[in-house]
Amino acid sequence: MTLQRPAVATSRGVTSRRGAQWLDLGLLLGALAVIGVLVGWWNVFSRRLIEENRALQVSHADVPVAQAAERAGRLELMIVGESFVLASMLAALVVGLWLVARERQRRTLQMARLLQFTGHEFKTPVAGLKALLEALKAGRVPLESQPRLLDHGLHACDALEHLTDSMLVLQRSRAVDPKALAHEDAMSLVLNIVDHRRVAHVGEEVRVGDLESCLVRADRDAVRVVLENLFDNARKYGGAKTTVSSATEGQRLRISIADSGRGFAPADAERLFEVDQPSSNDGVTHGSGLGLHLSRQLARAMGGDLVAESEGPGKGAAFHLWLTRVPEVRS
Repeated sequence: MTLQRPAVATSRGVTSRRGAQWLDLGLLLGALAVIGVLVGWWNVFSRRLIEENRALQVSHADVPVAQAAERAGRLELMIVGESFVLASMLAALVVGLWLVARERQRRTLQMARLLQFTGHEFKTPVAGLKALLEALKAGRVPLESQPRLLDHGLHACDALEHLTDSMLVLQRSRAVDPKALAHEDAMSLVLNIVDHRRVAHVGEEVRVGDLESCLVRADRDAVRVVLENLFDNARKYGGAKTTVSSATEGQRLRISIADSGRGFAPADAERLFEVDQPSSNDGVTHGSGLGLHLSRQLARAMGGDLVAESEGPGKGAAFHLWLTRVPEVRS
């Protein structure tokens, strides 16, 4: 079954964002134009004062014309230089403020889209749980069906708990400098998650490949959330068999989770991490987008990254979590 993503970004929302962008650009150009007019006016006014001063010196003092002209030239050069410096500083200030405002606006829009999408992800399982509880209360569920439906309800609760945990860890990780993260043993991080999956998800086959033993800068909770999201994604769309491995490349560590399931078109690799883009037209998806989006944000908050690759539909997929290695201290 193809998982349909909710259409978060409407045409009206796109139009309003484009209008806001053009308005911001117009304000920036207007501010620069005002700066140019003011600096130009000050430059003209100063030159007139210089000319009047030179005329007074020539007419009321025993100052040679050539000497007065030389003084006026130096003053004029000084005024032009000061005008250029002043205009450059004001322009840099305006552009800097504009860039800060644009970044704040981008983050606000990103958070608004994320909250809207998260609200949709919460609404669906909550509605299902409510319907289940109402059916149980009214006695409309046969006894033989209750265990199966209760399992579905518990699974929905687990999904809601996991989504909430992801959001909380993301908010906390954004406030921490990646260079200030703790030094964690990469192999221990992976094996702890694998052990938890084998206990919590009976029947899920996780094969452990080659694992690199090294220290990385990482948030233990963030790595746990990312790997849990990747394992859940592989379980849904990659079949029951998943392989986890790790390897070092330069100053980075790559933790890979691969499956042999549905895969996706290579051109859709980046779209998997977007929460407001429709899925591809080939009917192949590899996750709903929110879990992968949050996972990439967590990876980048730790100074790493999360990428996906596949050779095509039906050929499996691999997700690579990149983390920064801690340089070895040699005695």
